[in-house]
Amino acid sequence: MPWNDKVLDNLEQIYWSPDKIGLGSIKRQQSPDGAGFFVPKDRLAGGKSLYSRGQTYADWRAAVTNKEELLNQVLEIALAIAPSAFVAKAFFAPLGIRPEGRIRTIGREVGARHAEFAPQQFTQHDGLYVADNAIVMMEMKLKARTSIEQYLKYCTLAALEEMVGGKKDHVGMIYLVPAGAVLRTRKDLRLDDPQPMDQIWDNPSAFTDKSPLLRLLANHPEEIRSVGERLVLQIITWDDFMRTMLETRDDAAATGNETLENLMQGMIAQIQATPDCGLRYADAST
Repeated sequence: MPWNDKVLDNLEQIYWSPDKIGLGSIKRQQSPDGAGFFVPKDRLAGGKSLYSRGQTYADWRAAVTNKEELLNQVLEIALAIAPSAFVAKAFFAPLGIRPEGRIRTIGREVGARHAEFAPQQFTQHDGLYVADNAIVMMEMKLKARTSIEQYLKYCTLAALEEMVGGKKDHVGMIYLVPAGAVLRTRKDLRLDDPQPMDQIWDNPSAFTDKSPLLRLLANHPEEIRSVGERLVLQIITWDDFMRTMLETRDDAAATGNETLENLMQGMIAQIQATPDCGLRYADAST
């Protein structure tokens, strides 16, 4: 059993024991006329909500196995554990960036890290990887499309990181998309437009109506524009990422690095279980 199934097992514990995330059960009480049941008023006081399971366990497990949310969880854990060499090969190399020093993976702790300049959350990033000389960000897509607004959010994220940790020699952005979505993503990001950046940076606030982002664009225009002018952007596919994982797994197996082999296999298994990744590359060993 690859380790990614353990993530699903943990979610299963929440399915059966919702009290673990602060949800309380309500004892069934029949209405006086016997026609139904009622909920005590105090259980809904203070704006509380009422929840019920929308699916049987079998239906829930079958559905969640293929969902993007589970893939996000698996990759977030794995990439935080993965050695710098793998992160560099997967996300820095396609940008032509050679990282110096160890690569730090920054996840949800970014809110506290950037709180001095961004006290209110303005984005949820998929990947933020910081080396001594570079910042690389990663946005993964399945069915959803991207936008200039999202691009601006990532430019802002990198600018905040430089304000906290110092300016870097390189800033990069990877979009990880299904093979069939490459052209669409290029269009959404205006990559084939001869003058896209001038149009965006002349008036970036025209591309968003989100007040937290608008505030940051107004407060730190020079820093954010500097990132946008230096940022190298590349689109890779889930097949590209899969090849990198397969190569790393096979090299780890050949050298007896069982931990790295297992780490890769869990990611491989979860991506293969997610149809919307649109894989065209088959792993002959599975």
